[in-house]
Formats: sequence, structure tokens, C-alpha cells
Amino acid sequence: MNVLVACEESQAVCLAFRKLGHNAFSCDLQECSGSHPEFHFKGDMFDVIANRGGTLENGTKHFLDSCWDLVIAHPPCTYLAVSGARWYYHPDDKKLPIEQRRPHPKFPDRAKDREDAVQFFMDVSKIGVKLDDMGLRKQRKKIAKEKIASGIIRVDGKKNYYILKKTQKYIVGITYWIAVDNKSNLIAILIMVVYLSIAAVGILFMVLRLSKVKKKNKEQSVMLSSISEISNTDKMTGCLNRKAYDEDISEIRMDSQFVYVSMDVNGLKIINDRQGHAAGDELICVAASCMKTRFDRYGKVYRMGGDEFAAILFVKREQFEWIRRQFDGDIKHWRCNRIKELSISYGYVSSSECQWDSMKEISDVADIRMYEEKAMYYKKNGVDRQGQPASYLALYRLYTQILRINLEKDRYKILNWEETKNKKKQDSIGALSEWFHNFEDIRLIHSDDLVKYLKKTKIEYLKKQFANKKKFVTITYRRKEGDGYKRITLEIIPEDENSQNTYEGFLYVKE
Repeated sequence: MNVLVACEESQAVCLAFRKLGHNAFSCDLQECSGSHPEFHFKGDMFDVIANRGGTLENGTKHFLDSCWDLVIAHPPCTYLAVSGARWYYHPDDKKLPIEQRRPHPKFPDRAKDREDAVQFFMDVSKIGVKLDDMGLRKQRKKIAKEKIASGIIRVDGKKNYYILKKTQKYIVGITYWIAVDNKSNLIAILIMVVYLSIAAVGILFMVLRLSKVKKKNKEQSVMLSSISEISNTDKMTGCLNRKAYDEDISEIRMDSQFVYVSMDVNGLKIINDRQGHAAGDELICVAASCMKTRFDRYGKVYRMGGDEFAAILFVKREQFEWIRRQFDGDIKHWRCNRIKELSISYGYVSSSECQWDSMKEISDVADIRMYEEKAMYYKKNGVDRQGQPASYLALYRLYTQILRINLEKDRYKILNWEETKNKKKQDSIGALSEWFHNFEDIRLIHSDDLVKYLKKTKIEYLKKQFANKKKFVTITYRRKEGDGYKRITLEIIPEDENSQNTYEGFLYVKE
């Protein structure tokens, strides 16, 4: 709890609360009586309450995110303490009679507040004495048994009738002055009894009604929460589904810190063909479990469909590098009944890499990087089920064109899929340098990107990059389309068997 103590020996009480684990502070117009100024507000208690904190005696500032949970204050410590008397009147008027003194410039209403406080506490004290004189405490036993009690008491020397009625949670009491004859008094008593009965019934009805409404609202809330959870959860894996993904990304601010991870399970078709769909489902569930175990504490994991997943982690890129290494270890050592080996290709993008336009742009880049890794996996492990190079197939889902290029000879040709099926067609062949200029009309390239585009598409530049053992070269720019610009990505990935003499590779063009 957040506790404010404003009474005599307030710091002793404050420290006692702190020993119990509470966030407690003392408050007084004077210095702290203990040895912990770092826990003491020197100033007006009401200012500390209104501001949810203030400047501590040691000079530091402390403010709460919410209100004080508990305030302990003895009434005299607010306005009636002798130590606070100097705050009643102007400090320059000490020698003047009280009636001639001006209000204190900092607390102009303090003297009036004192008078009000004195009157208030005198009234409270007076009421307390009268209640004892009435003997109402003795009547509580009778009320507990009979649920109603009545009689005559004197208030300020005048006879008053009182009627007390006990409800389920409350005691309703009414007193009224006897100022008419006995007959009228009997009628008045009858009226008051009726009134009390109606009031008691009304209170009971409201309590029961509120209880039912509260219970119903709670049940509805639990039901809606359960329905929402079911509708947003993938039944097979327990991950969040595409519906939840669409809802969540619409609320993510582009200037916030997060890492987007695109993931795809490798080898699902092979498992399905060789071991059956039950084993394939197990592979998906095993992969999902691995993802959730590593990522859930940092964000959310979504099953986008089939063996495709995405994760959004609210961490910095540097922290994700550590998480990623742990994830790689999890994948390597994860085992279950049917699945002896787990392989997941993934690509990730940090929101801090550049100024992104949308979540779709981020997810597209993450997909590109994921499919590049997937291409390397399939290139290492063979071809896919269709007999096509799996690297081509994976990248074809994202890229507009895939070209085989030879930087040494400055030549290119567009790759046809039929080539892998021994149904070769006439391929388009030409100078790669011409292709760079003709594929995109350079007049349509954004003026801010043109210099970069012309520099990075020079054959000499590309040769130099791969001569330095660059794994891939990426060229991004904006092309005019309609009233706006569309982002284009060119990526050149060399073949593993290539040498510096050939510089053969593949150029992937993504729109």
C-alpha cells in the first residue's frame, strides 16, 4: 500500500509500515523526528495528498502513479497543533492583536480552517456523548433479536421518539421531536414505522439486486473472456490465430520498440508423406511449443496458417540477439515421440532498423529474410516434393522475378520453372547492366534513391562485393506508381560453388 502518516511521531509509524513492506512516508510542517529525511515530506499534508507526493526533505522528488491507499492523521495535527499556530497569521503581524493580524500569505484560510475544525470536532464530541446518553448501544441486543426497537430520548432537553430497524446489513434509525399531541404522536409513530419498513425493504431489495447484477456481470465477463480467448486461439497449437494477429498489429505504434519474427517449419511435407499426417501435426505442435517456450515471456506467438508462424516481441534488437541464440539451441535439442529432428527457418526485423511505413512492410521484409534462410536449408537438404529446387519455390512466393546471372560476363537470363522438368523454353538473355536500366525506367525512380540505385547496380560494384565474400547484396528503392511510390527490393545471392572467376548467382526481384 501507499501510506501517508501525518501525526505525532509520524516517522516512527512510517518506518513501522515500511518494515511490513508498504510504501510509507511521513508528513509534517516541521523536519522529520527520525533519521530518514528520504521518507519525509516537509509541508502541508493536503498538498501532498492533492499532488500524490512532492519534494522530500532530502531534496528528491517522489510522486505516486495512483492515489494514496491509506492516510493516518490525528485531527489536531492538521489544523489544531500548536506547532502549526505560526501559519495562522502573517509573520510580520506577530506584535499586533489577533483581531488586527492579516492572514498568512501562504495559507490565507488556515485560521478559518482552524475555527471550522474546532467546531467540527466539538460537534462530533457532543454527538458522541448524546449517543451514550440515549443508551442506543444497549438497544443493539434487542435489535439483534427483535429486528426493531423504539423509545423516547431527550435531545437538548426535548423529548424525541426514536425508532431503530435492523436490515440484512444495516441499522436504520430515525428520531423526531415530540411537538404535537399524543394522538398525533401515535399517527406519526405509525407513519415512521411504515416508512422504516419501506426503507428496510428498499435497502434489502437494492442489496439483493446489486448482488445479482454483480454476479451476472461477472459471469458474463468470464463468458465473454472465454469466448474471446477461444476465438483468438489456434485450437491445435494453442498459439494465437490470424484473427488475434490482425487485431493486435492494428494497435501497435510504429515508433515503439519491438522485433517482428517470421517463422516457417521445415520438412513438413516430407514428414506427412513418410510418417503420416499425425506425425506432421505433431511436428507443427512441437515447433509451436518451442516458439511459445522461448518467446511468450517477451511477446506473443501467432499461427498464421499451416506451418507458418509469426512472433512480435517487445524487446530491443540487442536483447533479441540473445533470445535468438537461445531459440537456436532450443530447436537443436527439441525432441518428442515421432519427431527426431526439428528445423525452423526464420527471419526477423527490428522496428529500430529504419523508418517503417507500416506493419505490412515490416512483415514483408521479415518474410524475405525467412525465405532466404529457408532457401539455404533446402539447397543444403535437396529439392522439394515437386522436383523443383526448393530455394526457387520458396522465394517465388515473395519475388516477382528470379534471374540467373553471371557478373563476369555481364549476362542474365530469366529462369523458367519448366527448366527443372526438362521442358526447357527459350529464355530471355541479355546484358545484366541493360536489365538494371530497362527493368525499371530510371525516370520513375524516386530522386532521393536514384544515385544509390545507379551506384549499387554497377557491375564493378557487384563484383567487388562478392570478391569480398559478401553473402548477398540488397538494393532497395522507391518506384513511382500512380500517385505514390512503391518499394522495390533487389537481392543478389551467389551460388555456393561459384568462384571469383564466374560470379554466378541468382537475382531476386521483389515488388
